Amino acid sequence: MQELLAPASAGFFSADGQQIGTKSSSEGGISEVTGIPIKALQGQPLSDYSVSERLAWAKNRKTTRKEDEAYCLLGIFDVYLSQIYGEGSNAFVRVGDAVDQRSKRTGMFSW
Repeated sequence: MQELLAPASAGFFSADGQQIGTKSSSEGGISEVTGIPIKALQGQPLSDYSVSERLAWAKNRKTTRKEDEAYCLLGIFDVYLSQIYGEGSNAFVRVGDAVDQRSKRTGMFSW
């Protein structure tokens, strides 16, 4: 998810290496599939969005490892956490705690 938000531009390629789109040309489709607002994809500060809005962006994300569903949230909440592969769903608890702690320190997150 961070890979869609962080770079100003990105390219999308087919399996055979042909470019099939860019971040800007695909932003409507990306927004529709992910629920991430186009303004966020265009660089609007993520702090303009509530915790619940940002959590919703990851709601339908599918990963091979359960903890990767939680780890993809780190960048959108600007929190740092050691990744412990094999911890499974406990990763959500640790990420939630890190977001709560950051919120209390900075007052920047609204639930």
